[in-house]
Amino acid sequence: MRHRLPWLYSLYEGLFRDLAQLGTHEPVSVAANAVYGATLNVQRGVKMRYECHVDSNPIEGLLYVTDHPKGSGGELVVANSTMANSVSEVDADCSVVYPASGNLIFFDARRFAHYVRPLTSDSAVRVVVAMNFYTPSSSEADRPKDLSGHLFGYQE
Repeated sequence: MRHRLPWLYSLYEGLFRDLAQLGTHEPVSVAANAVYGATLNVQRGVKMRYECHVDSNPIEGLLYVTDHPKGSGGELVVANSTMANSVSEVDADCSVVYPASGNLIFFDARRFAHYVRPLTSDSAVRVVVAMNFYTPSSSEADRPKDLSGHLFGYQE
């Protein structure tokens, strides 16, 4: 994405990093590896899923590109409890974010399990820019070595 959308990557490394910094006292850094620093996540139709998971990065930034009003699916569902680790546990006490184009959110992706609800139409498309930010206490070095293989189909 860095070469195709340089303006977006500049925002990731600059303004968006600065905004992420407002939520912590630790210095915030962007990923050294551009492949997973900022990625375009595209969800199409009713069969694609973003499973319930936690991430290795302490700050996840999401910039919504498409709108998905209530009832159309594509909502981000984030556990309010650090103990939740399944869809049913997340759903028992959660915050729901309805995608709205242009909205930018940040949250601790390590501590709070999250997933994306399925879209409700075969023709629907959900697009979000996912951005990984790191801190000294939870650095990029903590990222599992096999994660890129799982997500992108290659090993680092």
